[in-house]
Amino acid sequence: MKQMKFLKSLLIYFILTGVIACNKYANNVPHLGENKVSIEKIMFDWDSCEVDIFYTGGQGNFFMKDSIISFASHSQAKIYNYDCSNFELITSHFGFGNGPDELLRFFYATPIMNDTSFFIINNNMDVTLYNNQFKLDKKGPLDFQWGKSQIGAYDSPSVYNFMLRTDFGANIYKYKDKIILPLQPVLHYVTSDERVNKKHFKKSHILGILNDETMMIEEVFGHYPPVYKENMLPQFNFFRYTFDDDIFFVDFPVDSLIYAYKYPDKILHSFGFECKDIERNYKSSHMLSDELYADMRQNGMNTEIVNFSDQGLLFRTYISNMNNTESGMQIYDNTTFDLLADIKVPFSFKLLGHHNSYFYGVTMLPRETDNNTYVTFYKIKLTLS
Repeated sequence: MKQMKFLKSLLIYFILTGVIACNKYANNVPHLGENKVSIEKIMFDWDSCEVDIFYTGGQGNFFMKDSIISFASHSQAKIYNYDCSNFELITSHFGFGNGPDELLRFFYATPIMNDTSFFIINNNMDVTLYNNQFKLDKKGPLDFQWGKSQIGAYDSPSVYNFMLRTDFGANIYKYKDKIILPLQPVLHYVTSDERVNKKHFKKSHILGILNDETMMIEEVFGHYPPVYKENMLPQFNFFRYTFDDDIFFVDFPVDSLIYAYKYPDKILHSFGFECKDIERNYKSSHMLSDELYADMRQNGMNTEIVNFSDQGLLFRTYISNMNNTESGMQIYDNTTFDLLADIKVPFSFKLLGHHNSYFYGVTMLPRETDNNTYVTFYKIKLTLS
């Protein structure tokens, strides 16, 4: 199926162009937690179910809200909903078009983590919000005020864009009455020759505050960790983050550490231990090059971080070796920040959510036949002894 082959190529491309370098301990930042993998005993009970999603067009992303797993079909502009108890399709909503319940093609959709709204963004940076009754609520183009951009104006929203590399997800969070978006600097807005120097990562911000009434990005905040200030890694300016009230945890694909900030950007501490058997022999550069992309095929990277406050657990997934298609998952106590487990998981595994004492996941890369496109859903039971 052509669309699935395109998706697979695109995913692998972004994986290969997505990460670099490991950091041991952040400068002047306290590190919390202990490695208790050899002490704590966690039992894992995995169930899996292969589901044919050929009818969706195949190009899209998965997410989970409450008991519903959704596939956002980018090409069809449609949301397909599956019951997490049996992985059967139960409803679908929207569709491509310009009608009142239709959407233009988009490249990413996700629930707002602590809200009843859902967020969709297309290639033109147009945002659509819909509610949990599947009613389109608000829409409009993101306003970064790009017309006012000045070279090197790192504290201005006008030199940023929405984080485009969303293969592993781009979390959206609501803080009070504003929406938090992941951002990345636009190279030709911050450096005239598009070459990166130490100032780029020292001054660049990573998050923006969106006023969903005006669709204007009103403020930027957050920072890159020390590893980006010590190595020139312009191709690795994406990240994953998760919130717990006014504390947010940021995980960069190149770093062994996870960083805890108090809103907006007061760094509290780091935690985390190196992922098992991960390859991080990366090359760095002031500019992107084919040599760097080729180098990625021999390495790994962090892919996702998910915090389950009610379970007292925080998960980090990673690719340990791209060349050998190996992936893993770490589990942390989100109070003590101790590492409790570090296990192997299926390649391209994405953790989706939690419901009724089970955790759920899916393979991002499907299995294709001449007439079908299959993904594998996972239902995981954890028992801490």
